[in-house]
Amino acid sequence: MDSCRNTDAATSDFLRKFHRKIAAQRIPYSGMISLTHRCNLHCVHCYLGDENGAIGARDELDTAAWMALIDDIVDAGCLFLTLTGGEPLIRNDFPDIYRHAKEQGLLVTVFSNATLISEEIISLFKDLPPRNIDVTLYGATPETYDRITSIPGSFRRCIRGIEALLVHRLPLSLKTVLMSLNRQEVSAIRKMANAYGVEFRYDPSIMPCLTGKKEPLELRVAPEEVAAMEFSELEMGEQFRDFFEKSKSLASSQKLYNCATGQTSFYVDSYGNLQPCLMVSSPAYDLTRGDFSTGWTTVIPNIRERHAGPHYICNDCEKRGLCGLCPGLFQLESGRADIRSEYLCALGEHRYSKIAEHSH
Repeated sequence: MDSCRNTDAATSDFLRKFHRKIAAQRIPYSGMISLTHRCNLHCVHCYLGDENGAIGARDELDTAAWMALIDDIVDAGCLFLTLTGGEPLIRNDFPDIYRHAKEQGLLVTVFSNATLISEEIISLFKDLPPRNIDVTLYGATPETYDRITSIPGSFRRCIRGIEALLVHRLPLSLKTVLMSLNRQEVSAIRKMANAYGVEFRYDPSIMPCLTGKKEPLELRVAPEEVAAMEFSELEMGEQFRDFFEKSKSLASSQKLYNCATGQTSFYVDSYGNLQPCLMVSSPAYDLTRGDFSTGWTTVIPNIRERHAGPHYICNDCEKRGLCGLCPGLFQLESGRADIRSEYLCALGEHRYSKIAEHSH
């Protein structure tokens, strides 16, 4: 037992040193690329807004362009890559792009709704296993799931896809977006995940559409209810207590962005725009007019120099490890990255109260 603890401590120490080193050198070791903004579902909360309805309005990168980009990010030091959308499997060339990423040595995670899992995709994943397949399951019943996706029969197709992946022992986890339409089924979704023998998580932080529309925010669950749900689960409550304790050692900073965005991580949208992350669209670099290395070294670093104004209180808040502090989300909600989200702030307060309550 002692040897196991010593090994875990040594591994943690190595990872801390590793992360410090890559951060100091600005190595883009983790990236996310959205292969398409198209999707076969039409979820009521989707952050793409009208993008899915505007198919063909703009040209997505083609197969050769994505492969060239993958070569570039590998040369720059990328190790972890997430392929997302829209629904990435909707692209006919997904197998070609995925195979190229794997053959380049990348550790690939795929975000999917699992409704388009086919024998070809199963064969591809068996031949070149992904690091993980993150499947979003919006409900435990057809009524709830299909209501959220707006597509009758989509629950059945999702479950069929999940079970096909599991039959072939492919790495899989389930997740959901917590909202008013499915909050009554979250525990049932967790039970499904347990029955499947896979991990499950949910996220209450519904974001506005990237197009500026705020309608998805109406689906948010009240902060006090979210906190009550989270702390009713022993493991999740412990995670928040750990986050809170670790956040106490964070140094105060006047920089607006203190996460990995633009430092060790990046995002590329379907049209070849290199961004610090999904929610931060500026600064951006058009990869159809230049290469990844140029964008990463000359444009993206600008975000790290943005400073918060004197009224910005989040960096000094003792609860900043509990709220999901994110200037990118602030920007989408209010139009300014230095104006806090009242929802996230309230969520942090209620999580803090739960920690205090369970400490006595």
